[in-house]
Amino acid sequence: MNKGFQNSMLFEAFLYFILIVKILFVFYLFMKVTESRKGNKKKEKKYKDYEEKLHSLFTFCMGILLIILFSGINRGPICVDGHTKFFLFVFGVLSLTQLMQNFIHNPHPYGSFSNELKNKIIHTVEKKEKN
Repeated sequence: MNKGFQNSMLFEAFLYFILIVKILFVFYLFMKVTESRKGNKKKEKKYKDYEEKLHSLFTFCMGILLIILFSGINRGPICVDGHTKFFLFVFGVLSLTQLMQNFIHNPHPYGSFSNELKNKIIHTVEKKEKN
């Protein structure tokens, strides 16, 4: 990829825009869970709507980013470094945060996890991190 393109203001602004969208998405995800625990269905629905719209926007933007980075126009090897590498790393971390949140708090096809099972999962993860 052309090094100049990765350093362009437009490309940098696009990366920051995607980052802000993803941070807002994670924020509304946590707000939805908080309101759900409080039993406030009206606010929970509002946050769920924001969350869904931001998720769609993020997916769309990531598709555009991948097309820009890996399009056929760039015939040479693709080297992702600097800001692009950092942003892709942050997007990955935030996406995993979202997946873990959904895994623990949402019902599953085989039923919801019991609190005992959730605690075992958390305890196992904490135990592995200490080793």
